[in-house]
Amino acid sequence: MSERVQIYIDGGNFHHLALKPLGIFEVLLDKKMQFDFDAFANFIADQREIAQLGKRYYVGTVRTIPGNEGRKQARARQVKLFMELAKTDWQIKTSKLRNRTERIVIDDRVADYERI
Repeated sequence: MSERVQIYIDGGNFHHLALKPLGIFEVLLDKKMQFDFDAFANFIADQREIAQLGKRYYVGTVRTIPGNEGRKQARARQVKLFMELAKTDWQIKTSKLRNRTERIVIDDRVADYERI
């Protein structure tokens, strides 16, 4: 019996901390995906079997704001990404993004606060 693995990707962090700094955007509206999630999953699996339903992509959904074309396009790209991932048996797990209400105070108690 071979070892099996499951691949879980935190979509928001993966996008902002890995793909975006490398200049890779998962999907463009008029083009195919720039990043091969299946090849990445296979790389991580390192010749181990990926369990059935073992590829999961977790992400907060982009909310559209009336009159905000940028958010509308971001939502359309996200939906296209979900459709592309679903074609190769990725499980899409979404949640609503929440607005934060806390405030962060930066004053002389913080080192180098003037530069910040």
